[in-house]
Amino acid sequence: MVDYLPNFIVGVEGIDEVLPDLLYPGSLVVIAGHPGSGKTTLASTICYRNALNGNKCLYISFQESKKKLFRIMKNFGMDFEELENKGLYKLLRMPITGNVEEIIEQLSKTMAEYAPKVVIVDSVNALTQFISNTKIRALLQNYFYSLSETLNGVTILVAELPLGEEKLGLGAVEFVADTILVLKHRIERGVLARVMEIRKARGAPISIAEIPFTIAKGKGVVALTPPILTKIPRRGAKLKLPCNVLERVLDHVHKGHVIYVEQPSFFRPAESVPLLLGIAFKNNLKALIVSYGYPPETQLNLTIHAYSICGYSREDLRKVIEEHVVFTAINPFSYSLAETVAEEIRLAGEYGDNADMVVFHSVELPAIAEKLSSNYLANLYNQMNMLKKMGKLIIRVGSYVNDEMSNLFSALADVVIKYIPTEANEGEQKYRVYIWGRGRKPYLLKYEDIQGCLKEVCEIIKEKLKLQKQCSQHTVEGDRYGSM
Repeated sequence: MVDYLPNFIVGVEGIDEVLPDLLYPGSLVVIAGHPGSGKTTLASTICYRNALNGNKCLYISFQESKKKLFRIMKNFGMDFEELENKGLYKLLRMPITGNVEEIIEQLSKTMAEYAPKVVIVDSVNALTQFISNTKIRALLQNYFYSLSETLNGVTILVAELPLGEEKLGLGAVEFVADTILVLKHRIERGVLARVMEIRKARGAPISIAEIPFTIAKGKGVVALTPPILTKIPRRGAKLKLPCNVLERVLDHVHKGHVIYVEQPSFFRPAESVPLLLGIAFKNNLKALIVSYGYPPETQLNLTIHAYSICGYSREDLRKVIEEHVVFTAINPFSYSLAETVAEEIRLAGEYGDNADMVVFHSVELPAIAEKLSSNYLANLYNQMNMLKKMGKLIIRVGSYVNDEMSNLFSALADVVIKYIPTEANEGEQKYRVYIWGRGRKPYLLKYEDIQGCLKEVCEIIKEKLKLQKQCSQHTVEGDRYGSM
């Protein structure tokens, strides 16, 4: 007869996918961290998610009251009162005492009566701080170590780390524990950044040493697992360019390509993005624009203004633009780096197949926020590879800040487009455009070339408007016949 082996999860999307074998029957887990790092929330999440799967959870608390714990966790989307009523959760409040024999006796009695599969001890420091005798401490540690095997379940010890220290100071527990997770938090640019260090995970192959996370209302612990691909994705389908001059210079582009557009900070032509949106119109694609500097309404108005050269009404231009483009915005200074990257990937994934192009606007701002750190560069490169794997054409538009940033963004691109103002005594400021594509010779285009290209985009818009009107007429006629 084969013994029943329950399945255990962390219960946090992103962590279970990266470390599916982190928890298993008979494992001892330590969740350590500084005060306020999220230890109790993570331990409660493991308890809650496994209880929902039918694995009863016993939560042993030496400090937290049930009423307070229930209220806090309900804010994070965990209703422990409901689980308690179903018999899937039990909170055991124990007094802090140095009498180990008494503690073990009470715990053993509760274990025998309740038969949990997940046991949380919060916190082990409160239990051991008054026990100076090493033999008695060892007795207690051995009890918890053997508890998991006895219950055929998982035991989780929550441990406090003194501020400013990294060492656990739990003695033999650190050696016998199967998994050690250390939660850390720090201030980045005035924003709270959280990270989970996977210090030890016996039996689970570890490819990521740290997983950024946040704690969100209604959700609890949310893993911001960085997008890391071991292989560089292949390019995708071939795309037509929207005008003759770009076809002559670049021939074509592919999904999975990266186009970097740079302009001086004091001179930002309004047509730089609308020109490339012509790729979406020409190939009947959807484009997602993520701006770090402008709200969606402003982006839409600037795009309509750039197309005013077409001579169409504002309402007609809006219809075509909104059919092909979705505008969003992110303030990179209000998120940690991990949160910004996660939000960008979420937006790209949210629109799925409906967003074939992703345009990042004002890319210099997050780079400035992160000071071009090595962590920023790693996240940027991995993010681009993830979007390539998703089959997106990536367009990055930014203002020149310095040579280091310009050279970096150019080096990551398959196509580089740089706007260069020309000398002018008075009147409208014109420009030239430097264009280079991977495997192609660089070209220097005149202002008139770009304006001519924009007019060809206007012709594409004209065809889109005709098609929209035809569809509208068919709809009206269909409604008329249907009402007869």
